[in-house]
Amino acid sequence: RLQLRCFSNNPGSIRVAQKLGFKQEGLIRQGVLINVITDYYIFGLVKEDYERRYY
Repeated sequence: RLQLRCFSNNPGSIRVAQKLGFKQEGLIRQGVLINVITDYYIFGLVKEDYERRYY
């Protein structure tokens, strides 16, 4: 399982995650990311989704 987080106001990072096959799993409201209180998305990619996409 891979997981990534990105600022909710960063459409470029969101697009990259989606193009790589990551699925949006949640939105953290007013969480701490890189020492900043902000909203951010959590994306995940599990083994089965990776294999389905790339094999």
